Amino acid sequence: MANTLNPKTTPTPSALLQPTTHPTRTLGGGRTVRTWALIALGLSWAQAARAAPETHDGFFLRLEGGLGKSAWAMDAPNASKASLAGNTTHLTCAIGGVLGHNLALHGTMNLATMNEPQQSWLGTQTRLENTTVTTHGLGVGVTWYAPINLYLTLSTVAMVGEFSHREEWGASNRSATQLGFAVTGGLGYEFWIADEWGLGLAAHYLRGSIPDEGGAEQAISTWSLGLSATFN
Repeated sequence: MANTLNPKTTPTPSALLQPTTHPTRTLGGGRTVRTWALIALGLSWAQAARAAPETHDGFFLRLEGGLGKSAWAMDAPNASKASLAGNTTHLTCAIGGVLGHNLALHGTMNLATMNEPQQSWLGTQTRLENTTVTTHGLGVGVTWYAPINLYLTLSTVAMVGEFSHREEWGASNRSATQLGFAVTGGLGYEFWIADEWGLGLAAHYLRGSIPDEGGAEQAISTWSLGLSATFN
């Protein structure tokens, strides 16, 4: 971890997260998301015109959203350990197509946000007010549907962490971590609510790591429970 931390005081979250020299780095921006959304909308209209009802074939789009917990574990000065933990809002979007036998191949985008997480270091716990910690992931995955419409999904994603802190006078500071990687998995069950739409419940888990400036790994984990909606 950075040597700027004073072990006699509580470290700043931005130092713990090890920002790089690219403070606004993210995996895609608003234009990328809008482009993906327009492509998905156009393909879904085309798919609806020719696909068999209540079957998993052709174009594939799944949206997941839920609430859960996230945790960061990291090395700190003087061989100590530090961590961040808190409630999380989680979103996932998967876009691709069905290869056959209820198996879909897709790109995966996910987002997990902690608001005002709890920081633990040297036996002291501090709530980081006006602070948001977000992980952005982008990668590739597969989803398999059982005949009863139970699904299993697995993805590998490149991941960046982002730290944002709003000062009392209104100024906002943002920084980003180095690039890391994670594996995400999910289990869900959906009911057909239309010929091409399924709606149900989903559980999601992510486990990954991001290197800090000194080469040590920051372990990240997120789990959530929520809703899923699939067009297929």
